[in-house]
Amino acid sequence: MAVDAQLAMERARRAYERARGARAGLLSLPVAALSVVACGLGARPTTALGVGAALVIASWFFLWRGQNLGRAVLPGVLAGLVPLALSLGARSFGHVCTGSQCVSLCVPACTIGGLAAGLLIARAGRHVASRPRFYGGAGALAALVGTLGCSCVGYGGIAGLVVGLSITLFPTLVRGGAIMTSLLASILVGGLALEGCSTAATGAPPSPPDASAPPLDGAAVDSAVPPSPPRDAGIVTGPRLLSETGLYSDFAARTLAPGVVPFTVRYPLWSDGSEKSRYLLLPAGTRIDTGTMDDWAFPVGTKAWKEFRISGKLVETRLLWKRRQEEGERSWWMVSYVWRADGSDAEAAPDGVKDVAGTSHDVPSQLGCQTCHTDVRDALVGVSAMQLSTPTNDGPLRRLAAEGRLSAPPPRDFQAPGTGIVQEALGYMHGNCGHCHNERAVRLATQSDMRLRLLVSETSPEQTQIHRTTVGVKMKHIFPPDIDTAVVPGAPEKSELWVRMNLRDTSAMPPLGTEKVDPAGSEAVRGWILGLR
Repeated sequence: MAVDAQLAMERARRAYERARGARAGLLSLPVAALSVVACGLGARPTTALGVGAALVIASWFFLWRGQNLGRAVLPGVLAGLVPLALSLGARSFGHVCTGSQCVSLCVPACTIGGLAAGLLIARAGRHVASRPRFYGGAGALAALVGTLGCSCVGYGGIAGLVVGLSITLFPTLVRGGAIMTSLLASILVGGLALEGCSTAATGAPPSPPDASAPPLDGAAVDSAVPPSPPRDAGIVTGPRLLSETGLYSDFAARTLAPGVVPFTVRYPLWSDGSEKSRYLLLPAGTRIDTGTMDDWAFPVGTKAWKEFRISGKLVETRLLWKRRQEEGERSWWMVSYVWRADGSDAEAAPDGVKDVAGTSHDVPSQLGCQTCHTDVRDALVGVSAMQLSTPTNDGPLRRLAAEGRLSAPPPRDFQAPGTGIVQEALGYMHGNCGHCHNERAVRLATQSDMRLRLLVSETSPEQTQIHRTTVGVKMKHIFPPDIDTAVVPGAPEKSELWVRMNLRDTSAMPPLGTEKVDPAGSEAVRGWILGLR
């Protein structure tokens, strides 16, 4: 009988624990929903997924344990919404955590958010018997919720969040002597912060130099496992010198290597008036996937170079080299080469150079390159149907088609809709804004849905998504003092799109790569707006 009673008690205990676990799982569903939303909004969905999973598991565990840990879940999650809202608010105004912006905006904002979250938790725990356990659990959950916001915007503010929570809660936790929960959470989040701040300022952690890199002479790249493309690391994992990239067969004479062809684009990106030359290499026997005419994908081994001259002086050459089969910017190795004063060669500058060679021209870091090449199908922006077309139907697009380099060659070149100033303005926005403001730009999901890229199927100005997503469209914020519409017909000075084109401060568009307003581009867009009715 004693044995039967013991077995019955064991079954009852297990049933009770299962019921507790099920109840904890049910109560964790709102937290799971919050994590899913953050994953959808995040520019780094993998990171958000990991943080969200940790948040759901921690919430379930605290609810299952019950008592003060269980009571900590709701206050902790609600308190964490403060820094989360600050992060998403920064994102809605166009902030992406990179370099100095991380220090100037993210860290102070999230420190304030952490302080506010800590004060809320402290207030909620005034009448709790075991405050250290309650504070530790609630603080850990608030840190994780706030970290979801940082995974959407940038990692840097995580450090500020942890500091803010620690300042508010640490004295009480020390007095109670039970700080293990929050300490472990702080170590976890702090580790993410250190890695993230490094990534925000300089890119991903360095990869060791690749001793087995593919040949650099323009031959097809067919290694079974190509190296991961590096990010800003200060370590060059590809050619250290421009002369090693395969651009020239005779570097001193500047003779292009076999297979390297110069090309021009219809609507060049404004770079403060610098002169640019462009070159493209497609491996022998390969074709560009042009099945979707607005979004091309390139064969492994594709290389594209762009040279910059300031007042006739060659200062920089950029290289984009596809080294993996998968589509997207992470399959490309990107770096800028800075020319030596004597012109004998150019050296890789993975961290970029400010005011190169005494000019006002800034050489971008690898992370800077990535920023502009993320929101297209396969990294290259200028090598596209619209950009390679010409009014005379005899430009780079025709040559690629004639050489059999396009998987689905178009029957003709493509033109921006409209004529005169309208065509000029639409083309300008396509070339200068469309590579970020388009349907692929996940990081713009919480902002106004301006799509400034032309599609080859668009035949009239009013049909373009540029027109449909800007003219008379209210923005999700008010630009000081009272501008709240992307484009107001007939009123460029009341149109945020045009106003921000003419700024070169933190509200400027484009937000990087230029320090001077383009007078011709500004006048074209102004003329287009004036002509709208």
